Amino acid sequence: RVHSKPTRATMFLCAPAAGGADISLEERLNQHFEARLQAGLDSLRAELLAEIRKEPEKTGEGPAHPEPERRVSSICASSETDTKYSINESIWEASIFIGTRHLGCMGSTLVLLNLLLNIVIQVVFMMIVYFNLAVDEFSKNALAGLSAWRLKIGHEQKYVSALVTNSLVDRVCQDDSSLEVATEQINKVRLIKDYLPDISAAGSWTILRGETMCVLAMTIWF
Repeated sequence: RVHSKPTRATMFLCAPAAGGADISLEERLNQHFEARLQAGLDSLRAELLAEIRKEPEKTGEGPAHPEPERRVSSICASSETDTKYSINESIWEASIFIGTRHLGCMGSTLVLLNLLLNIVIQVVFMMIVYFNLAVDEFSKNALAGLSAWRLKIGHEQKYVSALVTNSLVDRVCQDDSSLEVATEQINKVRLIKDYLPDISAAGSWTILRGETMCVLAMTIWF
């Protein structure tokens, strides 16, 4: 007997009924799908239940393990907070918008004029301070003049007081209000005493003077 290989026609003829095979396969697929779906739902339910149990009570503190969505929202919120800037009501910050369409031509012109006026006022204030309040009262020429006055005039006999027999230098250093000369010198001495710490009769130092003010000003500035 000769055996030949089965052909497609033979396999098709010998195959079982198509309807029964399709029904059994479809039923198996449905059963497998339902089983996998039920397993996935059970696993998801268990994970959610575990997260709910681990979540701390709402006492003002956030959860120990926040969800990814919450983390993303907090990052976005923090980035928005970092980039937000409130414009102060000053001409310096309003000048940023000069030439923009939000101000327009007239608004930009007014802001520019106010900015220039503010700059002029600031410059005038600085000039007043520089030329009037920042003058060096003890320059090299002034110190040389005080030294020459002490050597040549301060100890001359004609300026010695007949009542107390003090020289002109002693009377200036003691702030004698009856001096008829040496007004410039006594003003210099008073200026020095106003700046330096005062020494009382008990020998204690008063620190609320020029040195303390200078230190406080430098501390605030830097």
